[in-house]
Amino acid sequence: MAQPAILIFSPSSRKVWTDIRKALNPSYFIITYLAARLADHYPTYTITKSFDPVGNVKQYNGQHIDCMLSLGASYNPGTLTAEFNRGFAPHERAFEIADITQRVFKRYNPLHVNLCVDVRRWFDALNIFGPPPDVFITEQEMQWQQAGYLVNSRLPRPLKRDIFFFSGGVKSRQDRFLYLTQSLTLPKLVHGGGWSDYLPSPAYETPGFMPWKDSVSHMLRAKYSLTLHEPIGNEAGWITAKLFENFGAQTVTFVDRHYDRHQQYVPADHVLRVDAPEDISSKIKTLGYDKLLHQQTQLINPAWADLEQFHVKPFLTRFAKLWD
Repeated sequence: MAQPAILIFSPSSRKVWTDIRKALNPSYFIITYLAARLADHYPTYTITKSFDPVGNVKQYNGQHIDCMLSLGASYNPGTLTAEFNRGFAPHERAFEIADITQRVFKRYNPLHVNLCVDVRRWFDALNIFGPPPDVFITEQEMQWQQAGYLVNSRLPRPLKRDIFFFSGGVKSRQDRFLYLTQSLTLPKLVHGGGWSDYLPSPAYETPGFMPWKDSVSHMLRAKYSLTLHEPIGNEAGWITAKLFENFGAQTVTFVDRHYDRHQQYVPADHVLRVDAPEDISSKIKTLGYDKLLHQQTQLINPAWADLEQFHVKPFLTRFAKLWD
């Protein structure tokens, strides 16, 4: 099949965007952008409730479809479950999208490809959109995490402040996070759903979920952060974009000993590795921001900032192999 027709959709009740100012985070920005770039080579359509037609992507109006391309997976980072309830206004968009995708799956039996940016790849609740994916193309395979560096390294740099900042849903990492940061005396700001149930106030400021464009403004100002995963992510060796977002923001990110267990990006004995509450405070006190940032900078590959060479070309090659 030389020119498979593609239908892009988001298996969620939220819209996805190639506009980084509206995107959920850099990982969703990159997979949405790459999906749109397929339209430069293939007939590509979208469902407007999921994703606006951009570039050469066209609105879907009943065309024959060979490939359903789903972008990510939707779930609640507090409960670690996915569900959609009819009659609940924020979920109605999902059912409207599902009405279309279910018809397409039934009529054309297309290959279902998912662009995956989370260790939790799919949920049974997402089957309202159609059958589970046949193929997962993951950020681990394609190194989409580095979009965090790509995006943040291009943003204006405000003056840094002596603040610790973290963003991301609580998921199941609250105990480890509290253990590693509890003795840190700097102001601690934590964005993301679920944290207020676990982090004591006023030691931690926990305003809940904040849009990426708001969170990144705090990341750019903060001197320090922490990168850690939950047990399921550590076991899988799943590397998240947060590490690279901090790299791009020039925010010194301490790295949990359990994270990146295969040492793809941070050596086991690197100064940024931490395993005990006193580790972060002592390293800040003895080395300071500038020396720690210098050590962090040595871990960066400048190629991560090349959108076309590092992201677009490898993805187009990977996608084409599905049809060889």
